[in-house]
Amino acid sequence: MLGGHSALCFAPVDLCRALVSGVAVIVIEGIVATGKTTLVKAIERSALWQDRPTKVIISEHYTERVLELTSPTIAERQALLAEHLSIAQTLHKRWAGSRFKGNNALEPLIIMERFHLTHAAQVGDFAPFREFDAALRELGGRLILLHHPPELLLQNIMATIPSRPPMWENWLRSLGSEKDIEAYFSQLQRRCLEYYEQSCLDKQQCLAYSLSPEKLAKNTLFLRDLGDLS
Repeated sequence: MLGGHSALCFAPVDLCRALVSGVAVIVIEGIVATGKTTLVKAIERSALWQDRPTKVIISEHYTERVLELTSPTIAERQALLAEHLSIAQTLHKRWAGSRFKGNNALEPLIIMERFHLTHAAQVGDFAPFREFDAALRELGGRLILLHHPPELLLQNIMATIPSRPPMWENWLRSLGSEKDIEAYFSQLQRRCLEYYEQSCLDKQQCLAYSLSPEKLAKNTLFLRDLGDLS
């Protein structure tokens, strides 16, 4: 059990909702260079985001990268995610227990760039993070997974080198040859896709860069009944 939340997986709800009402958390997942940060910035520019009085963005620096180079245990990963989840739960509880309950325009909205799928993919097991999925579901959580076409994965990742600090290239090269780099990230992406299918959240997946950031932001906030955008 996580914070008193059941691990029960609810049946999917209607994905044709016209508004983001009832959603407290949006989780944006995907391996490196899939456009997660670009999507977050596009959401920030949207009228719906700007009109929402209480909103929080927790970047991948604190949902995952803060543990880089530490060889974190599963328990340490769970503790980190629990800290961030508690922010969403506390804000939602305040809203639900106030006179604003039912006014979805005033419900706090939290975006998490990377969360439980990333950690599950890194350890190769979704089971230790399934209760986070259930807890997010109780908050009306929504999952967006961005992924590379397999034939473009290595190209897209290597294209990030000129715009990032030298430490990034050094780390990439530490994985071995370009074939080794491709194999490493391909495995992470396959796991993300596998665990995406196991998630109980309202969800949508999209090929990286197949939509403009603005259209993808709109689809994220207004989750149309378009099927997976892949």
